[in-house]
Amino acid sequence: MSLISSFKGILGETVINVAMWLKLEKEVYHRLNNITLPLSNGGSTQIDHVIVSVYGIFVIETKNYKGWIFGNEKQKQWTQVIMGRKYKFQNPLQQNYLHIKTLADLLELDIRYFHSMIAFIGECELKTRDELPEQVLTSGMVSYIKKKQDKLLDEDEVQAIVKQIDSSRFIKSWRTNRTHKTYLKDKHSNLNTKLKSEIESSDKIKSRKAHKRSDQVQVENPDAFIKQPTSAQLNSDNTIFPTPFEVSEPESKVIASHNVKPNNEALISESIPACPKCQGEMIKRVAKKGIRQGQTFYGCSQFPKCRGVVNVM
Repeated sequence: MSLISSFKGILGETVINVAMWLKLEKEVYHRLNNITLPLSNGGSTQIDHVIVSVYGIFVIETKNYKGWIFGNEKQKQWTQVIMGRKYKFQNPLQQNYLHIKTLADLLELDIRYFHSMIAFIGECELKTRDELPEQVLTSGMVSYIKKKQDKLLDEDEVQAIVKQIDSSRFIKSWRTNRTHKTYLKDKHSNLNTKLKSEIESSDKIKSRKAHKRSDQVQVENPDAFIKQPTSAQLNSDNTIFPTPFEVSEPESKVIASHNVKPNNEALISESIPACPKCQGEMIKRVAKKGIRQGQTFYGCSQFPKCRGVVNVM
């Protein structure tokens, strides 16, 4: 973040600080600003403003932006459009939810005790106002706070919460801010590296699947798909039976005489060849398509596991 951007952020937070101090009663609303809290993973999270009252704990994320703002609750990133250029930034609702979760864990309180607020304090316009919840504001922050009048805490609890947050926060200093920004930079850098790796891995998997699809065709019914023979095959052997899989001729063929019909079961059994590939049983089939339509062949009963075929001459 540049020095100018940092100055603008501090200026914006100062503006909202002054407004809160002037319009909210100190005895009722206890204000804590620029709170940096430790995370369990060794990092930190920075919260712009926390206001503790008997009406709950208000957690405020401020954005000092200009231009048009586009976004909704579910989008990971929102868009700022200014001078015809687009800039992406983290969804502040999701960002503030992480702040609330950190405070809830620290204070051992349920989420229902917290109120999330997003305050856009620059000269900006929310172009997706209808898609955003009421706590996303460009004005009326104090009015929104005072509208919450259901008592959730008593005075002793309020004082204990303020004390606990104060004792858990890092000391306000440029060093704290710099350390937090370094943590964020490293976090986003690692996230981008991980995301790039996942995308590359996904592309490789898709490429392998596409290659497999281009080389293989799954055939559920061997009768339904007949591979056409080449002209060389037709000229050299008129008994070729085209099939969608490799044909292995058995070492010896059993040829039934057209003039003598079998008259017992033993002869019928002997006329059915064994599978040339797995030596299993074969089933007589009839080709439904192709140049051999209507003619018979023997296919392995274990198809498609085994693709052995014997042509009927």
